Amino acid sequence: MKTLRDRTETMRLLAKEKQVDLYIAYSHGGLQKRSTREQGIFRDEIKNRRNTALHNAELSCPAIPKKLSGATYILKLANGDSLFFSLTGSQVQDADNTMDWEYWFDTLRICLKITS
Repeated sequence: MKTLRDRTETMRLLAKEKQVDLYIAYSHGGLQKRSTREQGIFRDEIKNRRNTALHNAELSCPAIPKKLSGATYILKLANGDSLFFSLTGSQVQDADNTMDWEYWFDTLRICLKITS
């Protein structure tokens, strides 16, 4: 529960940062699976004008496979490089005493070649 509270606090701080884009992505209809109270909190955060970095991203898929449930962060550094940090694990409401977690951390290089 402590990590959940810490993450919530961190996300609320990041949502107000001018140099951040924070996408809250969830499956199609996923928001409706939350309680009325949770939906209200989410909608209030989305409407909050101070949360300039916060973006609501409902996906078209009806469910997110457990293997992909988690969080992904792409950090752009001052020198132009990007770092990739991702984790997968059980959502709090699905957690039990035997949760498996996976973490990835590496540089992120995207090369695009555009031809006309």
